[in-house]
Amino acid sequence: MRHHDRTLVPGQCNNLYIFPATGLAVYASEARRVTDEMFIAAARARPEMHVARRVAEVTFAQSLASANEPKDLGAFIESQAYRPEYRSLV
Repeated sequence: MRHHDRTLVPGQCNNLYIFPATGLAVYASEARRVTDEMFIAAARARPEMHVARRVAEVTFAQSLASANEPKDLGAFIESQAYRPEYRSLV
């Protein structure tokens, strides 16, 4: 993308960390809406690698979750992550 006389190359951080983790938190918490605060929390949490947990915390704090808040949010988020399991073809 060109901006004035500079070529700007977008990074893939959002696609790799922010959006999948935000999606997981929204799915797990059954959020009714996605807010700017959720994406801000995701961006701030990225260096500590707890993005989905931080987004879910915001979701519950803003009373946007349809799911009941679990006692161990980290374990709950982890349990909701997709894990592909393939049966053996042999």
